[in-house]
Amino acid sequence: PGETQHTILLAAAMAAKWHEPARDALDTLVLSSAKLDELHSVEQLDYMPFDPTVKRTEGTVRMSTGETFKTTKGAPHILCRLLKNEQVVQRVEADVKDL
Repeated sequence: PGETQHTILLAAAMAAKWHEPARDALDTLVLSSAKLDELHSVEQLDYMPFDPTVKRTEGTVRMSTGETFKTTKGAPHILCRLLKNEQVVQRVEADVKDL
């Protein structure tokens, strides 16, 4: 809730190695669409590359404010397993179905 295409693309970029060339088609799409200059003050603390067994990739980042968090990208049904808010899960599932 409250996210835009812009903020989602930035979050997806933070789940990739945005300072390096794209590793796959999804990274190519994300990194060519996100405004990467807005990430100049973001530090990537950890990175988990795509793993076919967990079907997602993950980055741990620290913002210039000191806030640290994880961001991930992958298959919607896999990401829904990480969510605690059932209303968000239902909305994601409905959006995916509409595609």
